[in-house]
Amino acid sequence: MPHGAPDDSNVRKEQSVYSLSDLAELAARLGSVLLYRRSGDVLFMDDFENGLGAWYVGKSGTNSDAALSNDYVLSGSIAVFLDSGTGASPEVRITHTMCPPVLGRVGFAIAFSPYTGLNTTLFEIMQYDGTKLTRYGVVYDWPGQELRYRDVDGSEVAFATDVQLRSAVGLYHQTKLVVNLSTKCYVEFILNDTEYALDNVEAWQQASTTPSSMDVSVMVRGALVVPHRCYVDNAVVTQNEP
Repeated sequence: MPHGAPDDSNVRKEQSVYSLSDLAELAARLGSVLLYRRSGDVLFMDDFENGLGAWYVGKSGTNSDAALSNDYVLSGSIAVFLDSGTGASPEVRITHTMCPPVLGRVGFAIAFSPYTGLNTTLFEIMQYDGTKLTRYGVVYDWPGQELRYRDVDGSEVAFATDVQLRSAVGLYHQTKLVVNLSTKCYVEFILNDTEYALDNVEAWQQASTTPSSMDVSVMVRGALVVPHRCYVDNAVVTQNEP
């Protein structure tokens, strides 16, 4: 005798057991790191459980470092601890390089948890096409409580002020930067529950002969003798963003 589910099994609701038709929700329940703003098609995601082998670490401060840590994580058992170190312009960044995606809207999401010496945090997508480097970057200024984008001249322009973020041990803030690689313009920046539209804002372009590729990066910058330290976790790169 054949066995199977009733014809209306996808809409029936039991008292304590419910059907699930959303595959993104199913993936989240099965342990995916893509829990926040699930739009787009995934190109790359990393929860750092297997280390920093997929990332380049750039450091310019005294004692600056990027290290794996299990002190405070968003999910799993490992996050990355970023320490800018000290000096004239101390900073540390981690960068993932990938082959060029199909031109269109792409997103870069990553969660970050402030720790000490809060100064500035930069979220960046870098697009190489063989002749130019286009840099899409958003900075969160902790002391100034504002968000800034890098404009066509490379200057930082404030687009949101009085942006207050709680700093608490183990509290992660969610971010997502969405850009249009075809038009070389920003689309939006999402911070926790707020969406900031950046439609048609042109990104910063520089001459570069680096072959076609794309980088995503997060950087923290300290202030002279005060290092900026924070944790980051759950990096996701997507394409075909709406």
